[in-house]
Amino acid sequence: MSAGSRHAAFVTGSSRGIGLAAALELARRGFGVALNGP
Repeated sequence: MSAGSRHAAFVTGSSRGIGLAAALELARRGFGVALNGP
């Protein structure tokens, strides 16, 4: 990401499986992550 830009993601089903893996990877890459799970 370039200086001054921010990215955010809203991940549904983030408590396990693919949703969890996606949320962790996005956070690792510097995204702000909002989670929603059962």
